[in-house]
Amino acid sequence: MSRLVPKYVMQQMRISFAMCFLITLTAGVSFPFLQPVIPVFYSLSQPEKQLVNKIWIFLFPAFSWLVLFINSLLIRMFQEIEGNMQKTFAWTTVGAIAITGILLIRIITIVT
Repeated sequence: MSRLVPKYVMQQMRISFAMCFLITLTAGVSFPFLQPVIPVFYSLSQPEKQLVNKIWIFLFPAFSWLVLFINSLLIRMFQEIEGNMQKTFAWTTVGAIAITGILLIRIITIVT
């Protein structure tokens, strides 16, 4: 990862990487204990469309890894931008992954 991002945003990207790993671990560990259907889309107005197969729990780790990968590439591409903007973008990456983790924990606690 050190080749992808500048040195001054490595701390934020390491935090993002660790959170992605924890989200993946949480989804993997909780998968066998989940009910066959889970309410991933619990905010939809039609109740019959709220429940999906439990394999959808891996949507959250996939999304967090995708965010980490894309944002790492974008930070690398925009090296000519001021360092403070890159740091802000890196912290935004941490925030987006943290929200994804919170949503995962919420769904797991709803189901169990």
